[in-house]
Amino acid sequence: MLTGVVYGVWSKWGFFKHNWITVKWILTVLMVLFGTFAMGPWVNDNVYPIDELFRYTTDDNVFAQNVFLTMICGIIQTICLLLVVVISVFKPWKKKK
Repeated sequence: MLTGVVYGVWSKWGFFKHNWITVKWILTVLMVLFGTFAMGPWVNDNVYPIDELFRYTTDDNVFAQNVFLTMICGIIQTICLLLVVVISVFKPWKKKK
């Protein structure tokens, strides 16, 4: 996001001058927020101190659910990241009027 802010402020591309940049901004902000506030707690809930190593088991329903949700959402995040790259390369929408 920092690179996007730098490019948006100090380059000819701007933040919302082109539709493809607007879509990239929306996707990027959504990915950051979703990764922070949804996936972050799921990952953190599965991290235990070394003295509680016995809790790392798929028999624990919460642990298994967190792993499953992280896996599914990680796939979605990866697809969104690839979509942002494709948009960056092909710039599919014309300039706003």
